[in-house]
Amino acid sequence: GKIKTYYYMRQSGAFRKDGSYTFRAYVHYQGKEYASNKLTVKVSEEEEEEEENLGYNSKDPIFGIIQAKKTTVYEGEPVLLKAKVFSRYEIYFLEAYKPFKADKNAEEHVFPNEHQNVEETKYNGKTVLTFDYGKQLLFPIVTGKCKIRPFEMALRCRTSFFDKTVTFKSSSATITVKPLPDGAPKTFIGGVGKFTLSQELGKKSLKQGDVFTLTLVVSGLGNLHNINNPVLDLPKGCTIYGDPERKENFQFTEEGVEG
Repeated sequence: GKIKTYYYMRQSGAFRKDGSYTFRAYVHYQGKEYASNKLTVKVSEEEEEEEENLGYNSKDPIFGIIQAKKTTVYEGEPVLLKAKVFSRYEIYFLEAYKPFKADKNAEEHVFPNEHQNVEETKYNGKTVLTFDYGKQLLFPIVTGKCKIRPFEMALRCRTSFFDKTVTFKSSSATITVKPLPDGAPKTFIGGVGKFTLSQELGKKSLKQGDVFTLTLVVSGLGNLHNINNPVLDLPKGCTIYGDPERKENFQFTEEGVEG
């Protein structure tokens, strides 16, 4: 019986001065003037780093956050980060992705991006689509506040009326990195996590002057790939020939480096 017609107009521009700017649209129809809601934008010369702390707007049809498995870690302790996306639109495919980055010295291991598994969930009482992306392990090596800069993404979506590409920037995240506790022994080799140390001797019955091989095995979960070689405390009369041979067998997991 009735037809509703929607008209859209978009304008782009840039602000050259700081200040507060108010926008309002007007429509004239059959001698009457109709005004839209007001939109106020505050423009300042703050650094981009401060602006990124404002975070996302959960009222946007698509927004993203950075999820951290822990928000407080020790220096060297691994922490898993991932991009979390929420959408009220039907998602067709991902067109572009710019990953999040730590602003302080930290080692990053990025996991391969697999096909994202889009699921339905409830957010603020509404049904939305969500998926994870861009998982990576972070190994902070500087104490203090570690800022994780936002990720950017472009998604091809189906809106109420047509298909379009939506580009958005996520919120940032902050991780507190604590210094390692005092009282570490002189033989500390830099391991942060849960480890065990065992040793194997090639021969147990030796004659004076015999050469033997001692194998030390460090295994566990944490920053295993970054630890130093264990320091040998040999009895008197033993001499080391050559440099130790180091063999590594580990893999990066979501909990840390294991092997």
